[in-house]
Amino acid sequence: MDHDKCRIVKGKKLDAQIVLPHWFDDCLKLGKKINEGPYVLPNPDVFDHTQNGMQPRPRHVPDIHGATCSVAGLPPKLLPDHPTSSPSPLRKELTVLKGSKVLFSKDLNISQHLARTLEHLVEQSGGSLTQDVAECDIYVGQYRDGVDYIRASQDGKTVANLAWFYNVVTQNRWTNPLNKLLHYPVPRTVDREAPGDRPEVTHRMLVSGDDRWLSNTKKEEKDKRTLRSLGIELTQDPSKCTLLCAPRLLRTRKFVVALAHAPAVVHTKYLDYALRHESLHGEEEFPLEDRETEERLGIRLRDSLQRAEVNRGKLLRGWTIFVTGHVNGGFETYEEIIKANGGVATLYRGRTGLSIPKRRTSPSQDPEAGLESQNQGGDEETNYVYLVTGLEDDDVKLWDTFRTMVEKQGMQARIVKTDWLLNLAMSQKVEWDPKWELKEELMPGWREKKRR
Repeated sequence: MDHDKCRIVKGKKLDAQIVLPHWFDDCLKLGKKINEGPYVLPNPDVFDHTQNGMQPRPRHVPDIHGATCSVAGLPPKLLPDHPTSSPSPLRKELTVLKGSKVLFSKDLNISQHLARTLEHLVEQSGGSLTQDVAECDIYVGQYRDGVDYIRASQDGKTVANLAWFYNVVTQNRWTNPLNKLLHYPVPRTVDREAPGDRPEVTHRMLVSGDDRWLSNTKKEEKDKRTLRSLGIELTQDPSKCTLLCAPRLLRTRKFVVALAHAPAVVHTKYLDYALRHESLHGEEEFPLEDRETEERLGIRLRDSLQRAEVNRGKLLRGWTIFVTGHVNGGFETYEEIIKANGGVATLYRGRTGLSIPKRRTSPSQDPEAGLESQNQGGDEETNYVYLVTGLEDDDVKLWDTFRTMVEKQGMQARIVKTDWLLNLAMSQKVEWDPKWELKEELMPGWREKKRR
């Protein structure tokens, strides 16, 4: 209570309680705000004040069962037998970090006390800690600098701050930290003398389906400078996209691949406003709404983005998908879509001796499966091997060979239109509809061609 900050609070007679840090830790551990009374200084009830210093008080303390026994040191055998507050339902079933390795940066200056609490939360959420940035899936830091921050960013790791960590653990729901600036590390210094010159990039924007810069390099360069001054850098790489801008729902390569990275999605009116006013308006003010295309494709963009946040680019983890050489749009297009969703694309030319990679363990039995498993179509999908194909004769004649090869290896073949993969990538879930399956007898004139 003799600390300067405590004196300031008492001197200003603020309506505020001064509590042990254990209160904050226990709120996190239980997943809810608990009664601060037992933690209030100078004489917190969770401790017994004796000649030998503060010792755990062996008596019933309301609302902290499941917390102080491991934080304040209360021995389990002294816990009361009668009912007390327990962790919230969300906290009892934490899975949001399942299978993830988390690195807490040294620039957070975390005390040993808080470090223990964070480790507990990570493990309770199904994750584990690491100090190796190359090994981590999630980097949590305070500042946008340092070797580890740069490496994590360049390697496409999830980069976030503690506010994001607390949010996803509390809600037990994955979100993309790039969608909220307050969930991302901050610049270590800000040049307050030049408010129009942003020190760091807030978003990497990918624009699809807009031709405003077509054959107008001068305007493009001018607009790029304006956007960069606002903290937005244009990119053509969907894997680096954190803000996707389009006039409508599209099935272009860039749009479909970008969705796997759960970007914020806005209408091109957002870009119009930024360039016209040289300032940014809230993304929520310019949502991309295209009900007509959603109805036609059978998807909901909002639902797709929520699933993308859960899937974290792993929707096709463990899948090998075969693609023919004459498929509309080219093999490379579908290879990029498959890779963006965590799968492996293999060009199929009709070889009969191919050894099909062992499919992943069924999601319900896979110890490494994360939350993406709920969108992978169920255990029955492990029996199928897919061939995404074009409709030209050179592709059609491969179908029977593919089918035979798959069946010899104890699995079932599904020969499908490109629509199957595009729907999967845009909806961010695996589902089956017979309308996507292709068979030779459905191809006009195929029987006659085969006889020749």
